[in-house]
Amino acid sequence: MTPLLRRVKKYLRPPPRVGFVVGGAMKGGTTALSAFLDQHPEVRMAAGKEAHFFDTDFHFAGAKPDYAAYHARFAPGPTTRVLGDATPVYLYLESVLPRVAAYNPRMRWVLLLRHPVERAYSHWNMVRQTGDEPLPFLDALAAEPERLATDRGRRLYSYLDRGFYARQLRRLFAVIPQERVLALRSE
Repeated sequence: MTPLLRRVKKYLRPPPRVGFVVGGAMKGGTTALSAFLDQHPEVRMAAGKEAHFFDTDFHFAGAKPDYAAYHARFAPGPTTRVLGDATPVYLYLESVLPRVAAYNPRMRWVLLLRHPVERAYSHWNMVRQTGDEPLPFLDALAAEPERLATDRGRRLYSYLDRGFYARQLRRLFAVIPQERVLALRSE
């Protein structure tokens, strides 16, 4: 094989693993950012936006995770140079960060952080509209500490808790160097 052909083939090969995560605040603009990034010819985002691979305990029950199911969420084209996963909850759930770091120690993160009160109200409103939240906003906030005791509660009713960004960033920086993280305010 000629050197020129080797160089061309290098650019036509799909990336071996996901290179960045769009995370941060639920209701912070991650859907829009994911859609914009997916329009770039060298970027391929996970199909369906949120892959939810690293926050699904089932994938990590064995001795070694099978990443084939994760990689199947991507359809890289001939010009794809980087794969991205936009799953906002990755920053929030404690078990996720070590899993991501083990998968790709060089993973980069783009975080969108929205004003915590506006984010909490938008989150509550979304859950209310799906029919999963029967409580008025202030009552839902009062019930949140008890609701956080279950996995479903942490995922669904974490209106205030998800807004404590400093705690989440400390956990992230414990496993990912700060220079691999771009944190943006989403207003």
